[in-house]
Formats: sequence, C-alpha cells, structure tokens
Amino acid sequence: MNATHSPSSRFSPQQSLLRGLARRPPNLVRIKSTLGLVSKLTFFVFVFVPALVGGYYYFAIASDQYETEIRLVVRSIGLQTAQEEGGDRVTMLGGAAVVQDAHILVNYLSSVDVVKDLQDDVDLRAAFSREGVDEFSRLEPDATMEELHSYWKQQTTSYVDGPSGIIQFSVRAFSPEDAVLISEAAIRRAAGLIEELSEEAKRSLLERSRRELDAAKAAYVASLNDLRDLQNEAGILNPLTEAGVSTELIATLFMEKLEAEVELEVLRNSGASNSPLMTQLYNRIDTLGSRIDEQRQQMAGVQQDGGELSAFFARINSLETERLLAESLYRSASRNFDLAKSTTERQSTFVSVFSPPILPTSPNHPQRFALWIILVSCLLAVWATLVLVLASIDDHRS
Repeated sequence: MNATHSPSSRFSPQQSLLRGLARRPPNLVRIKSTLGLVSKLTFFVFVFVPALVGGYYYFAIASDQYETEIRLVVRSIGLQTAQEEGGDRVTMLGGAAVVQDAHILVNYLSSVDVVKDLQDDVDLRAAFSREGVDEFSRLEPDATMEELHSYWKQQTTSYVDGPSGIIQFSVRAFSPEDAVLISEAAIRRAAGLIEELSEEAKRSLLERSRRELDAAKAAYVASLNDLRDLQNEAGILNPLTEAGVSTELIATLFMEKLEAEVELEVLRNSGASNSPLMTQLYNRIDTLGSRIDEQRQQMAGVQQDGGELSAFFARINSLETERLLAESLYRSASRNFDLAKSTTERQSTFVSVFSPPILPTSPNHPQRFALWIILVSCLLAVWATLVLVLASIDDHRS
C-alpha cells in the first residue's frame, strides 16, 4: 500500500530551509521599509526644528559684536660699546625685536592677571553684560573672576609671529567704543608689565655686578692687609728695595776691602812692615770682612738683627702673587660694574604699537550664516547616524 504524502513532505529539511530563506526579503529592502515614518519623524525632530530655532537665533536674536585689532612689537634699544682695533667703538642697537618678551606679553593678555588689572581701568562686567545683549552672548553681571576670565578668553585673541615677533591682539565687544577702550587699556597694562620686567632685569644685573665688585674689593683689600702685616712683622716695607740696598751695601764693602788690601800690599812691597798704617789696614780689612759676612748671612736667611730675608722673600712673593690676582679680579669686576651701570642707564625695552585699534563701523561677529551652516551640518550628521543605528537594530531583530 502506497502511503500518501503532503506537498511539503516531498522536500527535505534542508530544502525547506532554503525555500524559507528565498521567501525572506533582502536586508536593503527591510532597511528601506524601516526608515519610513521613523526617519521622517526623527528628521523633523532632530534636524528641521533645531535648524529653524538656530536660524531664528542667529539671524534675529544674536547680538552684534564689534572687533578691533592691534598690531605691536616689543623692542629693545640702547647703546653698546665694542672693541675694534684696540679702541672703543660705540654702536647703536637698532631696536631689535625681543621675541621672548613678546611671548610673555601674549601669555599675559590671555591670563587672569590682565582681567584683574583691567578692573581698575575698565568695568569689564558692565561692558560684557550691557542691556540689550541676548542672554546667550552676554556675561552675567555677578559673574565670578573665573567666569569673567573664561569669557575674556572667548572674546579676545592674541597671537605672536615667531620669526618677526609681531603681536596681534583683537577684542570683541558689543559696541565699537567698548572694543577700542578695552583693547587700548589691555595694551597699556601689557606695556607696563614689559617695562616693569625690564627694570627688574636691570636692577638684578646691577645688584649682581655690585655684589661681584664688593667681593673682589674685599679680597683685594684682604691681600693688601696680609702683605702689610708681613712687612710690619719683618720691619721691611719694600723687599725688592731692601734686597737692592743689601746687595749694594755688600758691593760697597767689598770694594772698600779690595782697596784696603791693595794699600796693604803696596806697603808690604815698600818694606814698611812695621808701619802703624799697616795695622790700621789689617783692622779695616777684618772689619770689612766681618760686615760682608754679616750681610751675606742675612741675605742667606740666617737670623741676625731681625731679618730672615730668604724666608721673608718666599712669603712676600706668595702674598704679592695673591695681591696681583686679587687686583686683576677687582679691576675686571669694576669694569663689569661700569658696563652694567651704563647698560641699565642707556638700554630700554618698550612696546611699540605700529597698527593702533580702529573704531569699527560695522559688526563682524557673529558669523551668522557660517554658524547656521555648521549647526545644520552637525544636525544632519547626528540624524543620519541615529537612523542608521535604528535600522541596523531593526534588521538584527528581524
């Protein structure tokens, strides 16, 4: 007996699975169907409405802001002496740009210190929170110093060009007068800071040079005192003179001894051996010989009548060398001090503004159309990402 089979029973389980997969719609079709009403609703909520609100704010509510720009440079000018062919030559430093001071100035213009300093010149809170400014652009009248500093960095731009040292500083405010007033006050404060730093550097240089001069002078005076004490102890003021005198004295005594010996030899040859003059010559020769021996012993370092000249010469030469070295250092320190003093009196660092702020005639902020385009682009990107994520989730569920 033949068994009857239903149509579906004629297919194997693998064939049934393949037929089911063939009847399943493709993923792209399912994604397209998923995007339908959800995509339109999300586009309206996440793109159309925010873009409409943003456009209304930028083109109807956002307050006009006026920007003014200053260009300046930090310069150092003064006189400097140079050695050329054995003579002094005075040269002029032609106002070279000081790039390091320029970076200091730029950092100051963006720091909280300039905000604190400007409170004595300009009421920043009143300028940035004036009546008629929209709530999203204005500063709160009771803003803290930290909030005021954050708002200041938002409303100002400072930049220094490295190779040239030119500084660009711009300020945005809600009126042309406030923009010019704030920028001029900020530059005055920055110029005062640079001048103060320059004066502090001058004082530091002068004080350091003076300390070196005082130390060299003290060492020189100490070497002179040591030399004088040794001379007083030995009873000799000038060792070279004393040595010369001793040598000259020995030479004189030796010549007199030679003359006496010659006279004695003449008397001997003449046969006057019993002459009283010969006795005197003998005594004179002995006396001169004793004096010569005493002077030689004194020069050789045997202590007689208060002098060991050889030991004294060794000590005096050491102290004289120290004195010469101390004197050389003192002269060098004195020259350095004079040069530092001359530099501090002649050299000056200052801020030179070559492009002053100009009263703006028309607002250039905010960039309404550009900001609106950026807003719409961001909204479209967020919406597209959200739709793709929702479609992917729906596809995986199916």
